[in-house]
Amino acid sequence: HSNKEVYYFFVLAFSTRARLNSIRNIKLEDIDFIDNTIKMQDFKNNSKYTAFLTPLAKQPLQGCKENIIFKTPERTIARNMQGMLKVYLIKG
Repeated sequence: HSNKEVYYFFVLAFSTRARLNSIRNIKLEDIDFIDNTIKMQDFKNNSKYTAFLTPLAKQPLQGCKENIIFKTPERTIARNMQGMLKVYLIKG
């Protein structure tokens, strides 16, 4: 995908099975690259949990330099998700 943040979002969504807001609020400081885990906030249930970081999800995140990973607006990510899912689910 041309927007790297949308790609990162999809990788993390499929790897962690977390909701949109949980993924958008991941910060670099929440990621433990040694233990391959991410501290996640579940906003729907107002709880915290630890998700596993898969090798596919780890690769793009290791290149992040800023603590705030996602700057793309939620609406933009949601719109891209809908478009990509339509393509893959209808043509898949």
